[in-house]
Amino acid sequence: MKTLKLDFCNFWGSFKKEDNLFIRLLSRHYDVKISEQPDFLICSNRGVPFEYMKYDCPRLMFMGENVEPDFTAMDYVLGFDFMEFGDRYFRLPFAFYNDDSKPWIPEIVTEDYARELLKKKKDNFCVFCYSHTTKDGIREQFFKDLSKGVRQVTSIGPSLNNIGVTKRISYAERSNYISRSKFMISFENMRFPGYVTEKIIDPLRLHTIPIYYGSPQIKEDINAKAIIEVNEIPNFEEAIERVRYLDTHDDAYIEMLCQPPLLSDDYQVKLYERLEEYLVRIFSQDKEKAYRRARWYVASTHEACLKRYWRYSQKVPSIVKRIVEKLGWEL
Repeated sequence: MKTLKLDFCNFWGSFKKEDNLFIRLLSRHYDVKISEQPDFLICSNRGVPFEYMKYDCPRLMFMGENVEPDFTAMDYVLGFDFMEFGDRYFRLPFAFYNDDSKPWIPEIVTEDYARELLKKKKDNFCVFCYSHTTKDGIREQFFKDLSKGVRQVTSIGPSLNNIGVTKRISYAERSNYISRSKFMISFENMRFPGYVTEKIIDPLRLHTIPIYYGSPQIKEDINAKAIIEVNEIPNFEEAIERVRYLDTHDDAYIEMLCQPPLLSDDYQVKLYERLEEYLVRIFSQDKEKAYRRARWYVASTHEACLKRYWRYSQKVPSIVKRIVEKLGWEL
C-alpha cells in the first residue's frame, strides 16, 4: 500500500489529526502517515490565520467558515459554493462533515412514532443556542418576536440566555434540549448561497423542526417540506404564524415531523462516495504533478505576502509580551 505523508493545520480545537473524516477515507487506499514534512497538506480556515503558508507542498483547504476560497494560495478546495473549477473544487458543506466518516442515514419517522415523540418527549416549545450575536441582528430579533408572538423561546447558550447559564453548555446538554423541543431557531450567522452548517442538521437528526434562515439554495441539500424556511417568507409575521399553527395543530406538526429530512435517504452516502473518489484522484498523483496553483510571477508575490504576514503574526505575541514585561504591566 502506498505511503501518503500528510499534515493538517488551521482546524477547530477538537479536530484530531490522527482521526478525522479525511484520514478514515484515505486509509482505505493509503498507508497514511502524519508528518511535519508532508507531501500534501489538508487545512481549514478555522484556526490561526495563514498557518498553512509554512507548507510549500500541494494544499487542500476545507472551508469550515464562510470565506471565499483563495485559489492562488490553494491547489484544491472543499467548500460551500455551488461552483465548478476543473478538478480543483468539490462541494462539501460543513453541515455534512462527520469526523467518524459515517454518513447520516435518517431513520423513518412513522405517524405513530411522531405522535409518541410529541406526547412523551416534546415538553419544550422552541430552543435557541448561540454563543454570540449576529452582525445584522436578525437571529436575535426573530428570537424576541417569536417569544412575544407565540411562546417564550428557551435560550441555552450565552447569547440571550434565559436559563441562568453564561457559558457554553456541553454537546450532550445541547442535544438533550434540542430533542425535547418542538422547534429550533436554526439561523446561520449570515445568509449566503450554499452556506449550510450543522445548525440545520442537528435538529433534523433529533426529530425537531428547524426554523431556518441561511442559504437561499437550501432546497439543494434539504427537503423543504421538513423545515420552516424563513428565507422564502417576506416577513417574520408569516413565519411566526406558521410556527403558531404547527404548535397548536398536532396533525400538521406530525405531518411535517414525518417528512424525510434529506433529498434522498442515501444523500450523504453518495456524497461521501464522491468525496472519497475526489480525494483519491488528488493524492494518487505525484507531488509535483498535483500542484494546481500558479507559483511564479504575480502569484509568487501573492504567496510571499501571505508568508510574510504569517511570520510576522508569529512574532507579534512575543514582542507584545516583552513590551508588557518592560513596562511592568499585568495581563
